[in-house]
Amino acid sequence: MTKRFDELWQLSTVDLNSKVQERTELMTAYGLMQTLQARSYLEIGASMGGSMVVLGANCTKVVAVDLFEQHSAPTLHLAMKMISAPHVVGVAGDSRDPKTIAKVVAHGPYDVVLIDGGHDYRTVQSDWKTYGPLATKAVFFHDIAQPYVKILWNEIGGGLEIKSPRTTMGFGVRFV
Repeated sequence: MTKRFDELWQLSTVDLNSKVQERTELMTAYGLMQTLQARSYLEIGASMGGSMVVLGANCTKVVAVDLFEQHSAPTLHLAMKMISAPHVVGVAGDSRDPKTIAKVVAHGPYDVVLIDGGHDYRTVQSDWKTYGPLATKAVFFHDIAQPYVKILWNEIGGGLEIKSPRTTMGFGVRFV
């Protein structure tokens, strides 16, 4: 697992220049994806695609939701091409927009859903209520150390926490 993760980390951080995750946290999340035998993956808030390349690496279906903003869209498109899954879809739009939701639901369900879009309370809560039920194995939350994500994380009862001592991010995992 370590060698494959190292290859994916290289793709994510060097080839995409997209270091937005803490390495040990992402490696633990990657290992959990392996343990769960996740084959379908939805990422809300794909940004530049770094975590998507790693967590979606062994999946046959990957769906990425993001605003596809001018500064991140080229890198996100490149990340989508790096994934070897036969079914990789980018959904451009706000995760709370009914049109975006309809597109994501049409491709579901998903073994694992990662919520990492907006970090204000209302957006995280909306993403949890909208996309959490699409997960068949687990829902990952990124940035559970951030104030508004942490509030929701605590409200829903928490779960497995993946945090390194030097992080301001962290993953939370709720198993289905």
